Amino acid sequence: MRHEYLTLSLMLGMVALSSVSCHGILGGLYDVESKEYGFVETWGNSGTIFLNCDNKKEWIYLDLKNRKFEARTMPAPYGFLSPRTATTGVVHLDVRNLDEWAYLDFDRNGLEVRSAADAAAGEPADWDLAIHHFDFKTNGGKVALTDYSNMSDLVWAFNPDSKQPNEAAGEKVPERKEPAEFVADELGEIVLSGDRKGKSSVNPLLNSWLRKVGSSYLPGTKVYALRLQDHSLAIIKLLGYKNDENVEGILTLQYTLLDENWKLLPSAAQAGEGLPEAPQLEEPENWDFAIHRYDCKTNGGAALQTEHQTFQSLLNGEKPADEAFQPDEPAYLLYDMTYMQQGAVIYVDDSLNPVLKTWLDVDMSSMPPVYTPKKNVYLVKEKDGTCFALQLVKYGSGLITINYIYPVEFK
Repeated sequence: MRHEYLTLSLMLGMVALSSVSCHGILGGLYDVESKEYGFVETWGNSGTIFLNCDNKKEWIYLDLKNRKFEARTMPAPYGFLSPRTATTGVVHLDVRNLDEWAYLDFDRNGLEVRSAADAAAGEPADWDLAIHHFDFKTNGGKVALTDYSNMSDLVWAFNPDSKQPNEAAGEKVPERKEPAEFVADELGEIVLSGDRKGKSSVNPLLNSWLRKVGSSYLPGTKVYALRLQDHSLAIIKLLGYKNDENVEGILTLQYTLLDENWKLLPSAAQAGEGLPEAPQLEEPENWDFAIHRYDCKTNGGAALQTEHQTFQSLLNGEKPADEAFQPDEPAYLLYDMTYMQQGAVIYVDDSLNPVLKTWLDVDMSSMPPVYTPKKNVYLVKEKDGTCFALQLVKYGSGLITINYIYPVEFK
């Protein structure tokens, strides 16, 4: 999947530390109008960076020593997504390959891909639902179309004690409506690559889940109920068949597991437990810190928010104690918001620095949000003990302006 690259631009005019006494520029901030991205102003060991960080699928890596930057796209998080429990969640899949079946095991958050063209590839030992491009099959299960468009309404209707209605808002428990018929799989034909044909069991009801409108595929609006071999239920809704870049064949599915009487199952696992290891982004060889939108991470370093609001003040102060710096922490990063209104925001596992996260105040009470940079200077201490200073000058419309000193040497 090709993602638009984040552009970076760091803007500021600073003088070399050796000429601070002559110019005094380190005491203030300069806006440098530039059409270029990257290290737009440098002087000695200080300067300004101007970036376009609007692409939420990319990290921008900055090498301050060599004044270089590089944008890298995060791998798409396919499969069962965390944070989730074992009994409810979201599945995100790339099903564009006509020669593959993706087998899902809801109870174990399991995903396994097998060949659709080679009969010898067989099927996994344990699975509940398999997807081939826009074909669906079950593992000896049956499928029913429900009258519900919202999964939470279905769960509430069959589990009225699971939620208290907001009577002041006119909310009430939805009516319980049993599906009329459960349909088993049938032998059918699937299309393989190169216009070849293959035979496979498919579920005729689920195979009507997607309807073709022109050259696009649109999902139905209803929730389906999949009765598994042990008679328990997986209620499933196909949210969409494309990502936020309108690439078709990227499927997003919601699910909730119920027992045979349509009652909610207790969670069998903690959030994220039993999930496959997330794909790792290959990072550049040399970098000091990286930016994703307005969040940052360090290269194994740690950060500190100082009380100083100018670089001159920082340099005249004392070096902070090592224990005052905080390292990066695991975090979930926003990746795809296509189905946010249906409650399926897609995240990727990564890390962020909790201190650098505070350098921008984001007010979501209005739209668009209001972004206000803090005036504080931030220090980052690298693995080898080298310190550098950062100050966020401006952020808006994905454009970010940062002042820096690398390295910082205290008196």
